[in-house]
Amino acid sequence: MGHRQQMTDKQRMDWDIMQYNANKAARRGSNYAYMSDEVYHDLQDKGYVEHIFERDERVTTSEYAAKKVVDELRASGCYARIICQANKLLIRHYSVYYKKKKK
Repeated sequence: MGHRQQMTDKQRMDWDIMQYNANKAARRGSNYAYMSDEVYHDLQDKGYVEHIFERDERVTTSEYAAKKVVDELRASGCYARIICQANKLLIRHYSVYYKKKKK
């Protein structure tokens, strides 16, 4: 292939579809609830407990670490969810809340 002008209609359409899908994948982000007083009280009312990470930390900056903890909690029979907290520098901190499933 060469420049866009030298492509056939089918090649141009395939190129546009590939570019669209690549841009959509690049813009894909996380969809977590952000911490607020309302969210905090809702979690407390439903009986959720905050997970404590390594070194007695309540939050982590690693989304991967939070997802790993959620997967482990869900595998052990708990409801678990990630709550995001952002500061003025837009650095995201993730905390995990969980509760045991009723049998």
